[in-house]
Amino acid sequence: MGVKPVKTKKSRDLEAPVGNRPEDFLNRGIKAAVGALPVVGGPLNEFIAFAIGDPAQERRDDFMQAVYARQRMRPPKRGQRI
Repeated sequence: MGVKPVKTKKSRDLEAPVGNRPEDFLNRGIKAAVGALPVVGGPLNEFIAFAIGDPAQERRDDFMQAVYARQRMRPPKRGQRI
């Protein structure tokens, strides 16, 4: 089992994208099985990485977009340029 996502220190409603989830293990297992195929394993593995993507990277991207959106919504500090 993976580690539960932890809450960030500054924001209690955003989950930090850490830890492994079941879809991470499934993705790695599929990539390992396909990579073991002779001759076509490598190119097929690259195609799967392109088509499906990495679930952990998708979580990191979503987290960073949420952080960016929240930062843009904050009012600027007094005397700070926008």
